[in-house]
Amino acid sequence: MVLEAIKVITIQHSVYEKVMRAIVSGKIVPGQRITIEGLAGELDVSAMPVREAIRRLEANGFVTVNRRKILVRELSPDNVHQTLEVRLLLECHAAERAAKNRGQETLDRLEELVGQMDRPIDPESYLKTNKQFHDTLYRDCGLPVIQELIDSLWERYSPYLHILLQNDDEWHTLDLNQNHRKILEGMQRKDPVEVRKYLEKDLSGAADNILKMLEKGEASVEMN
Repeated sequence: MVLEAIKVITIQHSVYEKVMRAIVSGKIVPGQRITIEGLAGELDVSAMPVREAIRRLEANGFVTVNRRKILVRELSPDNVHQTLEVRLLLECHAAERAAKNRGQETLDRLEELVGQMDRPIDPESYLKTNKQFHDTLYRDCGLPVIQELIDSLWERYSPYLHILLQNDDEWHTLDLNQNHRKILEGMQRKDPVEVRKYLEKDLSGAADNILKMLEKGEASVEMN
């Protein structure tokens, strides 16, 4: 009985993770309607773990449920502004702390990731490496609670970044890495002011692009 209970919990967690990652990666887009039956069929599981996953997704702000209609949550321009404001407070503080404390291992990893982003293969690879860069940037800050909050806010933005690059046929011609290079230089010199300056530009630039996309109405789709 104990082993069976653990197995059920594992399935519920796995379903939640798969659906959540599909939302964060933009594979299930903001505004899209999803159904318990449809997800259960795609994941080859019963409806019960999907139903539990939907409850968790709703509690964590990934979906809204209204009269049995399940929609992936969308950001409004006001949401973007508020989220950016909080991200700037948390991420800049974490980066400043990390700049003072960074070790050689962290610096080596940042250099490696900047190099990878200079030669991206596709949007998915670029965004994955970009997330790794920011995770590495903050890891020497010594503030695990703030790092958890940063991760949570990052997940709200992530679908829009994926959609943004996937819809831009000329994304590879843009110098998306320029702020990262400057951040790296600041980390090399242990200069928190320089790191903060270019991190603010990086985060604000991403928010501006998301706002432009929302204005054009390119970020959502309704699926019946």
